[in-house]
Order: sequence, then C-alpha cells, then structure tokens
Amino acid sequence: MSNPDKKKQIAVIKRNFLVVLSGDIGRRLLNFLIKITLSRISIQLFGQISFALNLITYPLWISNAGLSTIGTKRIARDNEAFKNIVVRVTSLRFLISLVATSLFATTVLLTSIDAAKKILIILFSLSVPISMLQIDWAFNGLQKMHISSIGLFLFRLLYLFFILSFYKKINNTIYVPFFYIISLFCVTLYFLALFLKTIQSPDYNGGKDHRADKQSILKEWREFLRESIPIGLANILTQLYFHIDMTMIGFMKNDIDVGLYSAAFGLAFVFIGLRDIVVRVVYPYEVKLIAGGDTNELSRFISTFTRLGIMIGIPLGFGGFLLGDKYITLIYTANYLEAAFTFKLLTIAVGITFINIILPSLFYASDLHKHYMKITMFTALFNIILNGVLIPILGIEGAAIATVITHLLSLTFFYLFAKKLLKIRLNILNTLIKVVISCVVMLSVIILSRRVLDIENVFYLTAFGFSSYGICIVLFKTIPKELIKFIKNKA
Repeated sequence: MSNPDKKKQIAVIKRNFLVVLSGDIGRRLLNFLIKITLSRISIQLFGQISFALNLITYPLWISNAGLSTIGTKRIARDNEAFKNIVVRVTSLRFLISLVATSLFATTVLLTSIDAAKKILIILFSLSVPISMLQIDWAFNGLQKMHISSIGLFLFRLLYLFFILSFYKKINNTIYVPFFYIISLFCVTLYFLALFLKTIQSPDYNGGKDHRADKQSILKEWREFLRESIPIGLANILTQLYFHIDMTMIGFMKNDIDVGLYSAAFGLAFVFIGLRDIVVRVVYPYEVKLIAGGDTNELSRFISTFTRLGIMIGIPLGFGGFLLGDKYITLIYTANYLEAAFTFKLLTIAVGITFINIILPSLFYASDLHKHYMKITMFTALFNIILNGVLIPILGIEGAAIATVITHLLSLTFFYLFAKKLLKIRLNILNTLIKVVISCVVMLSVIILSRRVLDIENVFYLTAFGFSSYGICIVLFKTIPKELIKFIKNKA
C-alpha cells in the first residue's frame, strides 16, 4: 500500500471511528434506558424477557451463518459488486432464517417451559427473518459506517418509544415482542431505501447481473456458504460462551436469577461497545494489510491495538470490581443488590475481552476460518461444561466465574495461534507494566477517598479514580506512539 493510499485509508478509519463511536454511545445509552425501564417492572418479568431475547440469539446466528462477515469482506474488496453481493447474501440469509425459525419454534413447543413463556419466546423469534433482511453489514463494507450506525440507533429509539408509551400495560409481557418487531421492521425499510438509492451509482452497481438463472444463483449461494459456514459455526460457538450462561440459568434456576444475571451482564458488557467499534472500523484496513503481506507492519498494527485494549480493559476490570455494588444499585436500584458480586466478576471478563480486542478479527481477515472455529469450539464446549458444574453449586456467581475463565482461555489460544500461523509478535510487556502500576494508583485513590475523606458518592469516586489513572498514563508515557500517529493520520 503506497503512503498516500495508506494516509487516505487511515483518514477514513478515523472518520468512521468517530461516527461509529457517537452512534454506538447513543445506541448503548438507549439500550440502558430500555433495560432500566423493563427492570423496574419486576425482576421476574425482566428475567422472562431477557430469557426470551437470549434464546432467539441462536436461530439469529444460525440464520446469519457468517454470511454478513463474508459479504462485508467481499464488498470491501470490490465496491462495484455491492448490488450483486447484497442481493445474494440477503436472499440466502432470509431463506435460512425461515427454516431456522420454524425449527426453533417447534423445539420451544416441545420443551417443558410454561405456556406463557413459550408464547413470549415464539413471538420474539418472529423477528429473526426480519433481522436477516437488514443490510447494515453491506454499508460497513463500503466503509459508510454512518448508515449502519443510524439504523441501529433508530431501532433502539423506536423500541424505547413504544415501551415508554405503553409502559403501564407491560405488566403483560406479551406486548414487548410486538414493540420489538415493529421497530425492527421500520429500520429494515430504512436500509432498503438507502440500498435502492446507493445502487443508482455505477460505482456500486457493477459486477455480475443479479438477474442470473437459477443454476448461477445456486452456484453463488454454495460459494458463499462454503466460505461462510466455518465463520458461522465459529460465531455460533462464540455466542455460546456469551449467552449459554443465561440460557443454562434459565433452565437450571428461575426467572429471578435470570433477571439478576441479565442486569449484571448487561451493565458489565455495555463497556464492550468501544471494543466492537474498534473491530468494526479497523477490519477493512486489517484485510488490506494482510493482502499486502507485510508481516512487520501487521505486527505493529496488532500490537498497537492490543496495547489500546490493555489500557482500557484492565482499569475497567479493577474499577468495576471495587465499585460494582454501587454501580448496580445506582442503575437498577437496591432490589438488584444480589447481582453486585456477579457484576464485579463479569467486569474482569470484560477487561480480558478488551485485551483480546483485535486478534479474533485477524483470523477472519486472514481467511483462517477453520482455526478460528477450532478455538471457539473448544472454548465454547469448555464454557458449557464449566457452567454445568458451577451453576448448580454457586448460582449466577458460578456462571460469571465460568465466563472469566473462558475469556482468559480464549485470549491465550488466539495469541498462540496468531503467533504460530501469522508470525505475529506482540510488543506489549512495557505497556502492561505501566497500566498495572497506574491501576494500583487508581485503586489507592478510590480506597483513600472512601476511608479517609469518607466519600461514598459513586460519581466522585469514579472521577477521582479514573482521573488519577489518566494522569499516570500520561506521566508514564503509556500511550503508544504508533497509536498517536495513527489518530493524527501520520502513520
């Protein structure tokens, strides 16, 4: 990649980062408000809704089958094929979703779940085919992140609007899936309108004619599936260790436990939004770097963003563990205090996930889908077994411990495989030491503020703690020079 092209690409990444960051902050704020609103009805009803939404992630990811990732990558490589890829991928995802949703609904009917929860789950599952018609992934491939960000924000805004408008009637949870589906349908129309507008440009309407014969369509579908299925399986397995804990709690415990765990999990993993933004924004650039074949430049790139993950993840884990009870009662009221220790454990998992910020996407970009699947298959199965052992003994705290251990195992395997297969060398030890020292200072400031100054206000404690951490980061010159250059568009 020539220097002018590289600078241009980095400028696009920086712009997209700011767009996606602002959109993601807004979207996650709305998610927070939705969760808080639903949690105030009752812990039990909140648990039922959370359980239903958790279960439909399985047909959702089966329907996607990794196709959105492949579609994004192909569009990033060839913008002119935008129209053809969108038509092929969307039609295939929709057909798979009809089968997956039918099988899912049948399975739910055959379970021992009570009738009211069955109806709730099946109604929510009707959103799966509609979700497969959304094409936010396609605009990510064009690096038009603002379009997908607006769409995702609009969905949450509409969903919250309906919940607040009919709040007094939500004591009957049957209304909630209808609010969800209507909001999703409106956003699908938004993406469709922008797709029709985009393909008016010849820059995005080249490649093969989408009006091909039946045999050609089937051949292209097979090609997409051949490439996407390993990713799809890996994604499903990834979702297992993100969601299997809540699923198993729902079957092994009760609605109240699900509600408590959902509150803790939702609050802890809201911080993961920044990680997702970084991955979505840099992925197209990562693909181009790998295509260029410069291992040294790729290692610098991966090291830079791993250091960024360390700088964000470790203080989140330390701070969340120390102040977890205060955050839980602030957001969800004292009724959810039982979820405080679970939240503290989950913030550690979030910290580990930030350290692993860039390595998983590296396997996608390098076409190492099978290796990605092997790692996720092992960690997902390990997580299921560990949850099966710990949940009956420790309840929701056991599920949180299983999540922490699984994320740590995932980080270890991704690094070892990247080092072996891609010759990646991470230069992170110096940053790790400086961040840990800075976190010790942060914790000391928080503890002294509470014990010496008798400050218990969570906002003051958070401000004092993270301000001291930020000062240490600056004094220790922890921020990588490569990251500063990257942000300034001088790399």
